[in-house]
Amino acid sequence: MDTRRIPGAWARALLLVTLALPLSACGGKQLNAAMTWDKQERTWLTKLPKEGAKGRPLVLVLHGGRGKAKGMRWVTRGRWDALADERGFTVVYPQGLGKSWNDGRTDGLGYATRHKVDDVGFLRALIQRLVRERGVDARRVFVAGISNGGFMAQRMACEAAGTGPGSVAGVVSVTAQLSVSLHGTCRPAAPVAVALVNGSADPLVPYGGGDVQVFGKKRGAIVSTDKTLAFWHKHNRCAILPQATRHGSEDEDDTTYAQERRWSDCGGLPVVGVKVVGGGHTWPQGRQYLPEALVGKVTTAPVGVDWMWAFFDAVGRRRTKAKVRDPAPR
Repeated sequence: MDTRRIPGAWARALLLVTLALPLSACGGKQLNAAMTWDKQERTWLTKLPKEGAKGRPLVLVLHGGRGKAKGMRWVTRGRWDALADERGFTVVYPQGLGKSWNDGRTDGLGYATRHKVDDVGFLRALIQRLVRERGVDARRVFVAGISNGGFMAQRMACEAAGTGPGSVAGVVSVTAQLSVSLHGTCRPAAPVAVALVNGSADPLVPYGGGDVQVFGKKRGAIVSTDKTLAFWHKHNRCAILPQATRHGSEDEDDTTYAQERRWSDCGGLPVVGVKVVGGGHTWPQGRQYLPEALVGKVTTAPVGVDWMWAFFDAVGRRRTKAKVRDPAPR
């Protein structure tokens, strides 16, 4: 999001979010790190599990446009860090250049897109570094992101799926789907687990596709959530009919709820679509980082961080079984 186009009071509120909470507020072992990639310094924050990272999964969590790595801890209420200790995996929050990601929207307006930043290359190099230096399990690497970060997760699914160096096993995109440009060029090298968690009342990223609109400015054309899901369950060779589940809100004053469709007969790499009915451009069970009038509602339905980790964990458990092989992609 571009704070320059938001009225003063809202801009100040957004800056409070993106600059929120010092690292010490999240507890546990926190690390800041940097490396030079493509002649530029790239940085990230790391939360290691209590038992150490060796042989354990890795989750990259990507901020949205005009956001910061540490802001994702605040928006998600620190839940990724807490789960890292509870379930034993490493969480990394990379920082995008210009607070943005080159997510495949060729008509996007973010710094990373305009300057053709190689964010796929950076994230793959980061994964390889964590495998080499921290010993994370290269078979269980996942990406979750919101908005610009969610679109970037889709690009990683398109360009970094598989078992090679710096590859990913699965992604979760929140308030994001495939862009029109990426939909036409996406050729994953292998099956990949994909989940979308999108609000039906998102005022910025339309659930049914069209132009992303951020405070009156077009930010790239996207295909619909359903068309994105169709792409992925075809690619993963899933059975046609998904299993449907309804998740009610956990707050009696919350009128939103979530409709989940899960294509699980995909050779073990599922595709899941969660429609947050009445939900906005927000992280499920996260913080209302801007007023509801601007970004819509935050749902309390249980499709937040815990649900996402369960999705990743199930995929990771399958991939650690040596005798199970992924099916060939279409």
